[in-house]
Amino acid sequence: MREALLPFLIRIAGAGAAFGLQVLLARLMSAEAYGGYVIAWSWILALGSVVSLGLSEAAMRILPRYQARGRHVQASVFFHRGMRLVAVAGLGLAGLGIMLLHALPVTAPMLALLIVVAAGLPFIAMEYFLEGVARSLGWFRFISISVYVVRPVLIATACLALHGLGVPLTLPVAGIVTIVCVAATGIAAYLRIAAHLPAVRSGPSRLSRLWLLAALPMLVVSGLEDILPALDVMLVGALLGAEEAGIYFAAGRILALAHFAQYAVVFVSGRALSMALASPDRNAAQRRLQEATATTFFATLIAVVVTLIAGPILLSWFGESFAAGFIPMCILAAGLVARSLAVTCHEYLLLAGRHRPLIAINGLALMALAGSSFLLIPLFGLIGAAAASALTMGLRSALLLRQVRQRGVHCGPGRKPLGQSA
Repeated sequence: MREALLPFLIRIAGAGAAFGLQVLLARLMSAEAYGGYVIAWSWILALGSVVSLGLSEAAMRILPRYQARGRHVQASVFFHRGMRLVAVAGLGLAGLGIMLLHALPVTAPMLALLIVVAAGLPFIAMEYFLEGVARSLGWFRFISISVYVVRPVLIATACLALHGLGVPLTLPVAGIVTIVCVAATGIAAYLRIAAHLPAVRSGPSRLSRLWLLAALPMLVVSGLEDILPALDVMLVGALLGAEEAGIYFAAGRILALAHFAQYAVVFVSGRALSMALASPDRNAAQRRLQEATATTFFATLIAVVVTLIAGPILLSWFGESFAAGFIPMCILAAGLVARSLAVTCHEYLLLAGRHRPLIAINGLALMALAGSSFLLIPLFGLIGAAAASALTMGLRSALLLRQVRQRGVHCGPGRKPLGQSA
């Protein structure tokens, strides 16, 4: 898919920026502080998806249809009202979390971690929503550059400046810098999107109910999906400690190029699939899905091979102790290749409204990851964590492929479109 090339290139640049940021943080922070930072960031990403109330995913289903039918006023109302709902939900959950901290007996490092998570939630939730809106309207370039290139560069610049001034880069300091930069890029994205939509902010209250009814099933689906890639880091931190979590996170961060190869295709194909599903042409979604799956698989395979060749060198940039992350990286890479076979199937089922199967699949995958992690991590450490994650990715892909085939749709290349004989 040629239209996926630009997002892919942007995400490669973003992968480089994010990787450079993590190397910088690992070098400037103590091992324990860096491990605490990545655990906090994993919690923020996982919970931020939940706090966005499913409206980010709902935008992918609703806004392309509004746009195709010329209903620009409704699109503007959805944007402004959705932003308010997400902001209120994020601030409410953050406030509740901070109040609960006073009733919990926690250590000082844990307190710092939890405060960073609570403070970051509203901003990352709003970022999720803004990204979904931008994707649904076809504005891939500016949101990708803002979130995945500009933000890590801002964080790295601020951390270097503080280090130059002699300020120790502790978990709270790094957390504050990150949250401020997330907020800054989010405000810029909001203003940019608002400037391109009609200046209409209010509409019938029934619209909010309809949108939330459409979003809530997606909230469960996307919430489970976003918890999955963060859960292994959280469990490593809980079972092995912050330093081991930092090594495991670094191994996964190096594989971000393969993640971004998958994301670039889904980033573009989500809108195209939504339009195809709304089309009277029954073969349109089939063609889009086959093309996106083939592109995702081969892009992921190439990215994984290149990353593993450079893996030992890249890990050494984090520090000597991070060499222990190479074998887990190889295992995680196998899981990513398995994931690439069905990542567009998830998008298809989500946009087709097949929420119950997705909830069941993601829930089963979450339980499988948690169960296998509790079994394998104490026995095999980081290798056990990577094995649990890779096995879960393979299981989830198999279930997604089976679900799509049951609907008479085939993801793999070389299949005839629906309605054609072999």
